[in-house]
Amino acid sequence: MAGLDTFFNLGNKATRGDPVRKALFDYSLYWVLFLAFGSLAITYFYNFFFANGAISQLFWGLIMLVVGWFNYFGLLAFRNAYKGLKSFKDAQSLIKEKEPQKDESVNEMLDMFKDK
Repeated sequence: MAGLDTFFNLGNKATRGDPVRKALFDYSLYWVLFLAFGSLAITYFYNFFFANGAISQLFWGLIMLVVGWFNYFGLLAFRNAYKGLKSFKDAQSLIKEKEPQKDESVNEMLDMFKDK
């Protein structure tokens, strides 16, 4: 069981627990999946049309094309998640920069408004 926990914690070690880096990591891996299915579809179509392949290669090409179609929408979702997390983190850092610094303590400020 410890080996399984180690396997699932590899993502946290690779991204150091940063959700933006994790989203970029997932987005990049999904690009690899999308390109793999796309290249498989192209290979099957090429074999069918130019290398006198069997009809089964045409069907496998169509199946890979459908899987690639669904992966395309998954890729868009991962991209939007990454962009959303990145813009949220950028907005948080801007808010932290704009927070006013307290130069005086609260008691000193209240003393200024007291009647003398």
